[in-house]
Amino acid sequence: MAGTLDSNLVKDIYQQLIFRKADGKFYRDNGNTDVELLNPSTIEHSLTAGNKLVFTSSPDLTSGRIFELKNGSNEVFAVDYQGAMHLEELSSAPADNSAGTVYFDGTDLVVAVDE
Repeated sequence: MAGTLDSNLVKDIYQQLIFRKADGKFYRDNGNTDVELLNPSTIEHSLTAGNKLVFTSSPDLTSGRIFELKNGSNEVFAVDYQGAMHLEELSSAPADNSAGTVYFDGTDLVVAVDE
């Protein structure tokens, strides 16, 4: 641990430690230095204002994903910089295929409905 954390205060039993410094930014200790992860002043975020979750990237993204959900290392849902949704391709219907379930089978976007 060679970042700014005092090794007398934090034991080396963690896999990765994320902390917030006095400057308000979030960092991780990579063993040599403190690596900046998030500067809250560069993003607009709110969990309560207007009862909605808002995330605004700054500067604007011009490529790639703006949001991803993963199950382990497998991406299951994403939204790209243009606002397009991306679903993981499923080779068969999901186990829970009740009405309202939406999935992509590799060819079609399937919406399950009760008949």
